[in-house]
Amino acid sequence: MRLPIAVGDSRKNALPDLRRSAERVNAEVGNMIILVLLGVLVLAVGGCVCVVWAERGGPRWVRAVATMTLVAGKVVRHSTKNRRRDLNGSSGDDG
Repeated sequence: MRLPIAVGDSRKNALPDLRRSAERVNAEVGNMIILVLLGVLVLAVGGCVCVVWAERGGPRWVRAVATMTLVAGKVVRHSTKNRRRDLNGSSGDDG
C-alpha cells in the first residue's frame, strides 16, 4: 500500500487500494468455499463407493464407512423432513 503524499492524493489512491484488497479477500473466500465443497463431494462419492463395495462383501472398514454414510443420509433426510414440517406450520407428530 502506498503512503499518500498530499491530502488530495490520499483520497484518490485509497479507494482503488480498498477495492483491490476487498477483491483479494473475496477471491480467497471463494477459493475456500470451492475447496470445502470439493471436500464434501469427495466424501460423498467415497461413501457411495463404500456402500456399493460393502454390499458386495468388502472389508470391515468399508462396512463401517458404508454404515456411517447411510446413517448420515438418514440424518439429513430426517432434518429436511422436520424443516419442511416446521415451514408448513404443522405441529405435533402427525405421522
